[in-house]
Amino acid sequence: MEEQPLIPSKRNPTPLPKRQLATILFARLAEPIAYTQIFPYIAQMVEELHIASDKKKIGFYAGLIDGLFAFSQVCTIWYWGRLSDRIGRKPVVLFGLSGVCIATLLYGLSTSLWQLMLSRILIGSLCGNVAVIQSMVIDITDETNAGQALPLVSATYSTGAIIGPLIGGLLSHPAERYPNVFGKFELLRRKPFFLPCFISSMMTLLSITSSILFLNETLPSIVKTKESVRNSGVEHGYGTTGADPVKPESQPPTARQLLSDPLVRWLVLASFVVATIGLGFNALFVLFAYTPIRLGGLDRQPAEIGLAMSALGVIGILITGFVYPHVQQRFDCRNIFIFCMSMWPIVYTLLPITGMIARATLPLSNYNLSPPPLGGIWVYVIFTLFLVRIGFLSFSAHFLIVRSAAQGSNAVGALFGLTQSAFSLGEGVGPALASSLFAISIDKMVLGGYLVWIIMVGLALGGVQVARILRGIPQPK
Repeated sequence: MEEQPLIPSKRNPTPLPKRQLATILFARLAEPIAYTQIFPYIAQMVEELHIASDKKKIGFYAGLIDGLFAFSQVCTIWYWGRLSDRIGRKPVVLFGLSGVCIATLLYGLSTSLWQLMLSRILIGSLCGNVAVIQSMVIDITDETNAGQALPLVSATYSTGAIIGPLIGGLLSHPAERYPNVFGKFELLRRKPFFLPCFISSMMTLLSITSSILFLNETLPSIVKTKESVRNSGVEHGYGTTGADPVKPESQPPTARQLLSDPLVRWLVLASFVVATIGLGFNALFVLFAYTPIRLGGLDRQPAEIGLAMSALGVIGILITGFVYPHVQQRFDCRNIFIFCMSMWPIVYTLLPITGMIARATLPLSNYNLSPPPLGGIWVYVIFTLFLVRIGFLSFSAHFLIVRSAAQGSNAVGALFGLTQSAFSLGEGVGPALASSLFAISIDKMVLGGYLVWIIMVGLALGGVQVARILRGIPQPK
């Protein structure tokens, strides 16, 4: 594969296929909504279903439930990506969206730990869309317009990260919160977390419908075959055999063959590290915000947590849409990757400091009645969330590095499947590790309850070092 600049200065950008790109991004939107809509209420759900015997252990079970999605995705996403290189992108996307729709409904109907675990395993196993959709964006772009299209994938995730927590935070316990509207529905009284799951599933159903109607197949070998058939009909008339047959493309390489390249190995490791550190924050922030102030948290309710996480998504869209494209044009994506990864040690340092300030300045006597307003402490929270969004731009920078490595290859789906498998592994390890460490830290008061923060800062510093090493690995020629 020959390295080429992502945005050559001597060529005008190729116009983006807007309708096709919009359909792809709408399909991408379904998963982050389904994934993030549980965040505001997962701790409350674990508590109300009596899964955890002690409030201090909620974090362990919340991390277990959240992590199962990613662990099951690890086992299947490589195969979905490789399958899309063989049979096409569209059927894999439709199958994945269907899995998301069904499993999300099952989650909302769950009443026990094993049911919650099963639904998360199903949604993770059936959904291989992330790698496939990334491959579709690569299929429909070239080196002149990839810099415009790829940030939109991250912006779409940020949009889902706004919608999902809003749905989960505002629509959980609807019969109690909105009795005039939902109080008469017995199902919503018995299943207080079903409504956000139902709304999320209906949005996924819209994505399925849109994909069936408007999504075109983008796998290059299939597109070339269709074009050859059309050209054959124009030049020789239908029913003739005058056209030369299209030569089948070589089989996509195996995982072992891909991993023989040092760049691929470091890209895979970077995928794991990015997900572990970044998505570990999502799980940790929810627990930190829900935990009583006396234990080092902020004692917020699901609606407030949902609004905070939605604000995080809004910040992400603004940065990704208006700032990142200009930065990406001026700086090498590997340097951007290092800078963004450097935000995570700062973030994991600021959160416990915010908890210390809350414990020192807010009244503790009423913690068992109603949580006190945070007041000026929200400034610290918002500033931290701003740095978090810069940290999450490491996802986009890493995506561009992978795209550059995959350019011109017949293994786009396989390579993205491999890196996404590592990402999914980190997506499981990060929340599970962070949640478990948080539970142990406050239950045993290890190092004053700050063990989790010390370890996460150490991991974040390791992530910065991985980014630096990746910068030194040459691109394949």
